[in-house]
Amino acid sequence: MKIGLIGKGAIAQHVLDAIQARGHQVHAVLVRASSVSQDPDLFVSSVKDLTSRADLVIDCAGHHALAEYGPQVLSRGIDMVTVSIGALADRQVADALESSARGGGPSCTWPVAPSVRWIVLVRLRPASWTRLSMSGASHRRAGKVQSLRTS
Repeated sequence: MKIGLIGKGAIAQHVLDAIQARGHQVHAVLVRASSVSQDPDLFVSSVKDLTSRADLVIDCAGHHALAEYGPQVLSRGIDMVTVSIGALADRQVADALESSARGGGPSCTWPVAPSVRWIVLVRLRPASWTRLSMSGASHRRAGKVQSLRTS
């Protein structure tokens, strides 16, 4: 599985560590254009470059990034996990994500009770990552997941 991240802050570092601890690799990280030179083999500055190197994108950059990049990722047919659930309170952001997921067929998954470590662990299980939908699961300490999945 080819994984891409959006962002390179503290949450992204935690997610990167969890991914690597489980034997996976991040293939691209979307950052500001001014940061690409810090690691040109890994960092990219466009959604086009990110999605050409990833079949799963994990958004770790916050509400603004989800609103700006999420619909672009989903419309390219790439599944996405986000920890920016607060952005979904904005109806326009939620509608844009849903519309983009419908167009490309991917899913956008987020934790109801955020726990990045748990979300990454569950999302990366090869047998379940393409059709993860646990919205009916009972609430556990680690949280539960809801998934935007289109038919």
